[in-house]
Amino acid sequence: PGSADCRQHRLRLAAGRFLPIDADGVPDGEVRDVAGTPFDFRFGRTLDAAPASHPQLALNRGYNHAFILDAACRAMTRPAAQLAARDGALAMRLYTTLPALQLYTGNYLGGVPARAGSVHADYAGVALEAQFPPDAPNHAHWPTPDCVLHPGNVYRHAIRFEFAETFGFAVKSASASSAAAFL
Repeated sequence: PGSADCRQHRLRLAAGRFLPIDADGVPDGEVRDVAGTPFDFRFGRTLDAAPASHPQLALNRGYNHAFILDAACRAMTRPAAQLAARDGALAMRLYTTLPALQLYTGNYLGGVPARAGSVHADYAGVALEAQFPPDAPNHAHWPTPDCVLHPGNVYRHAIRFEFAETFGFAVKSASASSAAAFL
């Protein structure tokens, strides 16, 4: 991967479940546990899972999936997501009251115009989108709050981003049981 490839960034998500998609990229109604899959970002790792490593990644040439955030995130006292550039020069924390986070790894950015007349390559960026799960009105069984705004109700949610050179948060190493510096 080149220098503009997001798959070497490190991500940690406070999410133990994700929504599988169908061939059209729409959630299929199931909710799956992330444990033991390339969707497990609970302890932090890079975004470089090969599409062939999991049937869900093969459907979209990478990540374009919603994660159900841990309910504890909704108080905005702990981050829902932490992302760090591969060179460690920049890190981001995302806090939200929303119940889900869509992760997209720029799988189809190739050819999209960029600055100074150039074009992006595939995987040239990553998107973390705090939201209600896609297609939520059609899946009342999902473990998220009602997303329909009824007459007389108020829609109030918050998203906060923090950026820094380093946050120094720790992540469990995949190869050892001891904690390793995430940034």
